[in-house]
Amino acid sequence: MKKLLLLLFFASCSNDDCIEYNPCDCILVTDPVTWQSTDNTGLITYTTYFVGKNECNGFSEPYNNQTTDINKIPKEFSCYKE
Repeated sequence: MKKLLLLLFFASCSNDDCIEYNPCDCILVTDPVTWQSTDNTGLITYTTYFVGKNECNGFSEPYNNQTTDINKIPKEFSCYKE
């Protein structure tokens, strides 16, 4: 089902706004959970825990990502860039 959703996503965009999807070069974000915390200065930090999968290499590993930019939170079915 997840593969079908990815195929639908990439098939639905035009050639100008699509990125090349290579499953061998992608750590696919699955099952993300994001927690928000605030430090003493009021800075908000987002910590996301997810399972990173690579079907070509046959691995699924836990990952986490911390950011202060809400736009850089890893999204479900996106490729994770470290």
